[in-house]
Amino acid sequence: MALAVWLQVTSIPAIQLVLSRLESIVYDMQEHAHVLTHPKKLNNSSIVIVDIDDISLEKEGRWPWPRAKLGLLVTQLQRLGAVVIAFDMIFPQEERNIIDIVEAEMAKQHLQDTQLNVTLQKIHPFFNNDAIFAGTMHNIDIVLGISFSRQKGIIGIIPSPLLTLKSTDKNLGFFSMNGLVGINPIIATAEKNVGFINVFPDNDGIIRRVPLLLRYQDGLYPSLALEAVRVYLLSNIKLVTADYGGGSRIEGVQLNDYVIPTDSHAQVIIPFIGQSYTYPYFSATDVLNNKIPQSAFAGKIVFVGTSAIGLGDVKATAIQGAFPGVEIHATIADGILKKMFPYKPAWAVGAEVFLIVVLGMLLALSCPHFGPRILTLIILIMPITILFLNNLLKEKTGLLLEFFVPMALSLSIALLNLVYGYIFESRRRDHLKAMFGQYVPEKHIDAMLKSGANYELSGEDREMSVLFADIRDFTAISEQMTAMQLKNYLNTYLSPMTEIIFKYQGTIDKYVGDLIMAFWGAPLPDKLHIRHAMNAALDMQNEIKKNK
Repeated sequence: MALAVWLQVTSIPAIQLVLSRLESIVYDMQEHAHVLTHPKKLNNSSIVIVDIDDISLEKEGRWPWPRAKLGLLVTQLQRLGAVVIAFDMIFPQEERNIIDIVEAEMAKQHLQDTQLNVTLQKIHPFFNNDAIFAGTMHNIDIVLGISFSRQKGIIGIIPSPLLTLKSTDKNLGFFSMNGLVGINPIIATAEKNVGFINVFPDNDGIIRRVPLLLRYQDGLYPSLALEAVRVYLLSNIKLVTADYGGGSRIEGVQLNDYVIPTDSHAQVIIPFIGQSYTYPYFSATDVLNNKIPQSAFAGKIVFVGTSAIGLGDVKATAIQGAFPGVEIHATIADGILKKMFPYKPAWAVGAEVFLIVVLGMLLALSCPHFGPRILTLIILIMPITILFLNNLLKEKTGLLLEFFVPMALSLSIALLNLVYGYIFESRRRDHLKAMFGQYVPEKHIDAMLKSGANYELSGEDREMSVLFADIRDFTAISEQMTAMQLKNYLNTYLSPMTEIIFKYQGTIDKYVGDLIMAFWGAPLPDKLHIRHAMNAALDMQNEIKKNK
């Protein structure tokens, strides 16, 4: 138990890394089990996904599409009643106008045609796809994707931050980024909202949590999901912090009256409710070609992303090895709207230590009194019970505790007692059998083991009953038999006599030729030793009469 407490609170990096990995494995198992036992399909969600899938690429052409086509997609979604459109993609470079490409090639080939040049200039605005795309954004709330990098470098226009850090907030644990992939200048003229699309996997490459805010210079930028919901609710965002040990740390992000619980890096645990395609999906080509019901997008947040295999926006998550990246953002947004986030507060470590102490004391005091069957049952049932209770706690309160160490502790204590019992009790049984096995029945050995008393071949004063039995005129009988006949004769006599003595809980003291000496009242106390001895003697006489 002490070792378990130390493992839970130690700050040694190597141990923390191993425990974190093991905890993640158990957490993933729990999430998989929950998804399998609680399948969900949301049909009336406030979140909808427009998917640039393989079918869309086949019908509309390879990616990237002209941004005018994305503008048509925005127009269609606006017509269908979408409130907010969030693009899980970035637009850092300008899309060259095809007319500029034609004119440059004509000049390179020394092809001059004045009339053609005039015509090209007239149609030039119709192929300015960035401007067309930006023009569709004026009448609907759009959230465009940006991406941060830890390496220095800026591409595109730097958007304005959502929040600017005060001097007192600069020591908070936000992930600090050094580079930015922003929006190209033409699209930036639309002055729309932005949200980063970054997701950061854990050390094992699995995505289990996502930051809501990232720091770039002195500004804080929201995730795509957070910004989409903020715009949808027309809300402002506030940081929720608390002081621990003289230092301040972030505990959540407040949106209206709801505080989204985060860790000290402003990350949230992704509140998965199912495997991929849990949320309503609509193919982008169907939206572009008016094949969607009028009510499909009315009053909803629409995330535009891709699940196409060749575009690579598929992530490894806690519940599925191939999960569309756009659905991660959709899941976060849905969790914010439904106020449904698992969380681990700062005081969770204390709760985990308390759980370890209580569980450890309970098992340490009770397991030594259990037999191998109960201990085996504990080993089999305890992990399932802990997983079930932890999952129930998460569902009812959202509180997420680390339970690998408590689970390992319960298994270790039960297994230790099982091994101890097997090794030492087996030795004790062998020791008792060596001393008494030839003289007492098997049930006596079991009773002696259960009693826990220390049995030795030493003297003790005790009231007992003693039985002597032999064959009348045995000398005369034996003189008339060969050695083999005499052996068979004694075996025929001694075997049933011994069984009767054992039947009445007697102990064989010795065999001397035809003599049997037995006693009652040792090594186990017997309050009815007289009755048992007399009954044995009578049965022995009856057995002799039967087999004369």
